[in-house]
Amino acid sequence: MENLAARAFERFGNIDVWLNNAGVAAIGQFQEVPLEDHEQINGSYHAMKHFRQRGRGTLINISSVIGKIPAPYYASYAAAKFGVVGLSDALRQELREDNITDIHVCTVMPMAHSTGFFEHAGNYTGRESVPIPPTYDPQVTINKLVELTVAPEDEVITGFQGKLFNIFHKLMPGTIEKMMSKTTTKNQIESAEPAPKTSGIIHESK
Repeated sequence: MENLAARAFERFGNIDVWLNNAGVAAIGQFQEVPLEDHEQINGSYHAMKHFRQRGRGTLINISSVIGKIPAPYYASYAAAKFGVVGLSDALRQELREDNITDIHVCTVMPMAHSTGFFEHAGNYTGRESVPIPPTYDPQVTINKLVELTVAPEDEVITGFQGKLFNIFHKLMPGTIEKMMSKTTTKNQIESAEPAPKTSGIIHESK
């Protein structure tokens, strides 16, 4: 991350927007996933250090709806995404305490999208990796990310049903989490085709 920031400084002189979108998943019962696969990556430290020195900038952290509403078999992913939500909240609090208004921290929480995410995920369920329905076109989130570079918002959920789930989760968390649990189990464990266990691209790109 430090080298990436240095390269950006060399080429552009400053950084206006830093987008953290690196993420992988290890799907499976928590104790079945190897400990070394339970990990996360972010570059917020270098971005905020630069923004603080410069006095302005926008940090965009990609979390997930699972960062608000947990799902079984996604324990380390949920931990990472809940962590991203908390990190962004804490950074915004620090900025408010220092009366800084020209540095923005945005948290984007997509629903499942039609990407290669599940193809490359670590998977210890013994079944093919499948998204938790419904899935959305990635362009939905891409469009919102572009908007945030010029009109920052604190938190955004992309994918219409995700917004509804979040509202209902606040009103009746137990019911929504039970629904998420049953939907995930049905699709990932009961309906998915058998497949070998794999660490995916957690340790190296393929």
